[in-house]
Amino acid sequence: MNHPNEDLIEDKLKNLPKPKLNTEVKNNIYFSLMRDDLYKKKEPAFYTKKIVLSLVGVFALVIFSFTVASSMIKNSNNTNTSSFSLSIDHKNKVDIKKLIPYRESYVGDSSAIVGILQQLPGNQYIKGGVSLSTKKEPYGIHVHYISNEKYWSRDNTERIFLYNATTLFILIKNVDEVSFDVNTKEGTQSFHTTRKELGSFYGVTLRELSKNQRQWENLLNHTFTDKEKVQSFYDKQIFHNVDWTLSPTFKSDNSTTMIGKKGKLGIMKSDFTASHPGKYLWGFWGDKNELQGPVKIIGMKKDSGNVTKIFSTNQLIGPIHGADQHIPCDMYFPSSGVWCLYVYLNNKPFDYIVIKVH
Repeated sequence: MNHPNEDLIEDKLKNLPKPKLNTEVKNNIYFSLMRDDLYKKKEPAFYTKKIVLSLVGVFALVIFSFTVASSMIKNSNNTNTSSFSLSIDHKNKVDIKKLIPYRESYVGDSSAIVGILQQLPGNQYIKGGVSLSTKKEPYGIHVHYISNEKYWSRDNTERIFLYNATTLFILIKNVDEVSFDVNTKEGTQSFHTTRKELGSFYGVTLRELSKNQRQWENLLNHTFTDKEKVQSFYDKQIFHNVDWTLSPTFKSDNSTTMIGKKGKLGIMKSDFTASHPGKYLWGFWGDKNELQGPVKIIGMKKDSGNVTKIFSTNQLIGPIHGADQHIPCDMYFPSSGVWCLYVYLNNKPFDYIVIKVH
């Protein structure tokens, strides 16, 4: 038997707010409202109250479901955009949403510059001072950070300096160059880059990222979750100050001629031929504490702007031919020309030589 108010109940159910109830819940409500006829006749007043209470329960359930769904959607959006954060210094997280208000800043607005820096890694150490070059182009920002040996490790410093420079170029319309420095036990660590250089490194127009938060986030994730990507920037930068004059020869002992810097770094004289792998011997001179750790050799052909991985090994293997330490290695040059070979020891730049590849 159909209830006389069934049509009214159906209309109310159809007009309830989203999300819709699933079929199972809806059927349970029908069964709850439409008891057997005997029960309805015996308890008409109670039955009326039952309908009212059931409808109240339905509305409460729908409102609760809608609130939960809205909260989930909001949280999901926050996770992907406004709440995005990334640990650059392996400790404190940077939240992009706090930087967005500064995206129309100029170099001449010192309060905005300081406001940005206060949101970035290393902000607790900017007491060293901030100076702005605003009188003529190129317009620049220089930040001197005060020392803290535990915080300013080489890895941490490189990540922080690259990240902070990237952020300044994204947010500040007219900044052309950025430089940072901090005094550490290894000496002063300095950093300098330009908008053009960083734009080339990332392959994007950095200012455009201030208008697209998702692309900004993707750029940061792609770069700062990849240690090799960060290192590739510094590998390329290290060739900026190279003297491309061919390195001279010198005698490392009575019978051995090397190419390089006497008393520091040399490679045994040989013919360097492009497109053919060759075996070579490197010699190193210096303090025993300096001549240790893994060895990495990278190369760049003059005017190419491209860094090539040449060789790497875990350690040096002792004296030879008058050198304090040495390594034998296989090297391959993809093309002829003047090449600079830069050597890292224990993950720090050691020195370089310049050779002619035929």
